[in-house]
Amino acid sequence: MYGINLNTYFINALTYLLLAFSAILLLYIIDQTTEKEKWTQTLAVLFYIVSPIHFEQTSFVLQSVGVMFAYNLMFISVIMIGFPGTSVSRQRLILGITLLVASFSVYPSIVIGAALLFVAVLHFHELKTPFSSIRVYFYHVFKYIAILVVSLLSYLLLNLIVKYFAHVPKNNYIQFAWGKQEPLLILKSIASQFLHNFILPSQTFGFYFVTLFGLVAFVLTFVHVVIRRNIPWTILLDIVAEFVLAISLLILVGSWLGPIRSYTPTVPLIITIYVLNIMCLLSNKHVILLIGLCFSVVALAQSKTTSDLEQTSILKYNSEASLANRIVNRVDEKGIFNTSDYKLVVLGTEEFGTPLTRAGDMVGFTHFSYGAKSPTGVSLLAKDFLRSQGSYFANATPSDYQKAQRVGGNMQRFPAKSGLQVVGKMIIVKLQ
Repeated sequence: MYGINLNTYFINALTYLLLAFSAILLLYIIDQTTEKEKWTQTLAVLFYIVSPIHFEQTSFVLQSVGVMFAYNLMFISVIMIGFPGTSVSRQRLILGITLLVASFSVYPSIVIGAALLFVAVLHFHELKTPFSSIRVYFYHVFKYIAILVVSLLSYLLLNLIVKYFAHVPKNNYIQFAWGKQEPLLILKSIASQFLHNFILPSQTFGFYFVTLFGLVAFVLTFVHVVIRRNIPWTILLDIVAEFVLAISLLILVGSWLGPIRSYTPTVPLIITIYVLNIMCLLSNKHVILLIGLCFSVVALAQSKTTSDLEQTSILKYNSEASLANRIVNRVDEKGIFNTSDYKLVVLGTEEFGTPLTRAGDMVGFTHFSYGAKSPTGVSLLAKDFLRSQGSYFANATPSDYQKAQRVGGNMQRFPAKSGLQVVGKMIIVKLQ
């Protein structure tokens, strides 16, 4: 919802248009690889489109359109590469790989999403038409692995070339624990994060549905494989592989879950896959309708969570804008109209709690609360937000923040009169 010199309404509209189009592409892939009724296919895709994880991603308007465009490239590339049993020309295969590389270059976590989508294509095909032999199944497995590896290596090579010639500095945004901590501690951390996020129903984004639906899909598939013997056992491998891909980022990072937005499109896709698997293996019409109704309720609950996150973001933004306006008005009252030479130092934080507040990973935090433990507190983020509102301030340094802390001991909480003080070329605002 934020941006500087951006038409956020246009960006958001285009973002959600691209998200909807990616859902149409997913629906097409499912329609081409399964024989289920249209309403069942649509219900499964509904879990993809209403996932609250998407909003964690799309709330960053500076990258939202690019990421959603990359999702569409991923789906189109899988369609271009082709499904089992279809012949594809060399030109079409090369084009598909090129589109896949392009999607990786926008957002690297799409690598996991693409791998999951390839497994899903095999999964759906086996539910519709089992492969003639285990050899044919693994032929397609290795074919997709080869395509994925070629695409990934091409992306990594091009990425190195661009970084070299553009002199792009190394980014340590995601820290990996492997090689830096004891393996036993890392495994304990992974187990703890897995329990908290993928088992216990205490997480906003519904990661536990991956485990719940995956377990139901596995048991139901196992019954059909062992007792009814009407589907191939390799579907069990597909289900396990999909689950491993869902938690792969947690395993790779080791010490923490990683950014929630990095789990899209993987988690929304895997929930869609498991829902469709369950619906495909049900035969009784009454049971199908009952389970479909239950899934509809869950999808509605996910939609409500997404709506709550969106409302939280809007309310927080309005509260931030109100606070920023009051700060600027108080600065005006001090007779300072050209603030670009003044450093803004903000002491403390402001949470802006509302009855509709629902905390996400980044959604729910504000420019006046995130990064409070940094050497300058929330000062730099608050300064950036004020800039987006049309007021320009200079950057505060850690030494400025330390000086402000000494002054802040005699200040009251803003908007009290003493809550904003001007000390030389430094404007100090004290929050909570």
